[in-house]
Amino acid sequence: KQWYQRRVAVGTFFFFVGIFSYVIFVFSIFCILFLVFIGIFSYVIFVFITFILSLFLVGIGISVYVMFVFITFILFVILDCIGYVIFVFIIFCIFFLVFIGI
Repeated sequence: KQWYQRRVAVGTFFFFVGIFSYVIFVFSIFCILFLVFIGIFSYVIFVFITFILSLFLVGIGISVYVMFVFITFILFVILDCIGYVIFVFIIFCIFFLVFIGI
């Protein structure tokens, strides 16, 4: 009877050790999966942030380029208008002086 009790005790012990090791195994797999998921998630966030940042910078670059072209165009138009006005004014002055001279 004692031998039987000892066998039951050893069997119960190994049974609980087996359950415990199985739980640890499942927990470690869960932890690994969780870490892999966190890693993938952080990588996705990193890629997303860098993508948005690059798009933002490209957008800023395009807007700056457009503004630059627009400003230079406006400047050329203004300079053209000023030059035209000065040219007309000089011709008008010459005609006026010629008219006075006549």
